[in-house]
Amino acid sequence: MKPQKHAGALTVGAATAMLLGAAATAGQDDSVSSLQLEVAQLRAEVARLSAELPADRIDEQRSEEIRSLVQDVLADADTRASLLQNGMTAGYDNGFFIRSTDGSFRLNLKGMIQFRFVYSSQDNAPEDNHRWGFEHSRTRFGFAGHVVDPTWQYLIWAGWGSNGGSLLLDAYIKKDLENNWSVQIGQFKSLTWREWSVSETRQQFVERSNLDARYGGLYTQGVMANYATEQFRMQFAVTDGLRTWNTPYGTGPATTTGTMPYQLSNEYAFSARAEYLLGGAWGQYADFESWNDEEPMYVLGGAVHYQSGEYGTVDDEAELLQWTVDGSFEFGGFNLYGAIIGNSIESSTVDRDEYGVLLQGGMFLNDDWELLARYEWGDMDTAGTDDLSIFTVGASRFWNRHGLKWTTDLGYSFNTVDAGWGGASRGWRGDTADQDGQMVLRSQIHLLF
Repeated sequence: MKPQKHAGALTVGAATAMLLGAAATAGQDDSVSSLQLEVAQLRAEVARLSAELPADRIDEQRSEEIRSLVQDVLADADTRASLLQNGMTAGYDNGFFIRSTDGSFRLNLKGMIQFRFVYSSQDNAPEDNHRWGFEHSRTRFGFAGHVVDPTWQYLIWAGWGSNGGSLLLDAYIKKDLENNWSVQIGQFKSLTWREWSVSETRQQFVERSNLDARYGGLYTQGVMANYATEQFRMQFAVTDGLRTWNTPYGTGPATTTGTMPYQLSNEYAFSARAEYLLGGAWGQYADFESWNDEEPMYVLGGAVHYQSGEYGTVDDEAELLQWTVDGSFEFGGFNLYGAIIGNSIESSTVDRDEYGVLLQGGMFLNDDWELLARYEWGDMDTAGTDDLSIFTVGASRFWNRHGLKWTTDLGYSFNTVDAGWGGASRGWRGDTADQDGQMVLRSQIHLLF
């Protein structure tokens, strides 16, 4: 036998094993027996050909390469047969997954990369009027699915921020109950306004507003009850308070944002949010976009949060009441979102009533391009501080909706941007008194899988 014929036989054998391995994943029981029989026959044929091959027809290195290839193919076929016997399947369905054929177990793998360019122009800056550079704004990975049966769900969402520090975000267990109820325990998003509740994987602009930087409650730890019907949804949570993520019991956030007097520990904290669907489907509510092929959708929502500082400690016993009313409207290619938020803070040193207004929208030029506009206004009720007033315009190019997109936006501040708004992570620098006209240009590539 010539070496070319021997190599051809091995190629045919390898291809046959691959086809049989692929057939095994289809879940047919009779394929298992057939696959095992073919594997045994292939092993016997390889042994026979190896014995017949003259030693001077092929060098030792080439022989080892062919033998390794055949062994890899046979090992892959054995693995596929084992998966089928154990009742496991894998694939891609809006994300990669592994699941049992009886539906009792499912694991979804998720990930996201956001990489952006930021340019900042500031008049009379203390160091440099013009700053620019690149950053990995977010890198995320996560696991979601269910165990035992589809009513026992879980989510783990973690990753790294722009400074490279690791983050644990969502980490909770959720149980679906009867009569439209469910309950979840662990770490999850605080119940505040909708801009924060919409996932970072599905935001409309490069970054959330500066209002959200101050009033977004980030993550908390506790227990939350959920009620959902075809038109009405409600959530109620008992937690450690706003921004009490990744902390032991009895402690709160290690730092504050600007001048917000978040307690280092709270006596109690309660949150509630309700939403009513006037038209459309809840599935459209996961993002702000109104895709051209979607029906109109209208949702009105509101939330309230109250927390009181821990009694009997050296910390100031601050009380915080936050509320919001918002509306989301989609018209098949055009969307509009508006929200009003109030924030009342009272302690031995602070007594403020803060307010903010956010209005944003988007319009698709075609299936791939969307134009964006947003205006945000805020009043911190602090002497000597100008109101927040920022107008932002932008555009997004979509290749696979939120799976792959490029967004660029340009923001202009009509007033001073006080450091208390916490906009540093969004590209905004803190202005000095009577300083206005700051401009921020951001451009970001977003990949979600």
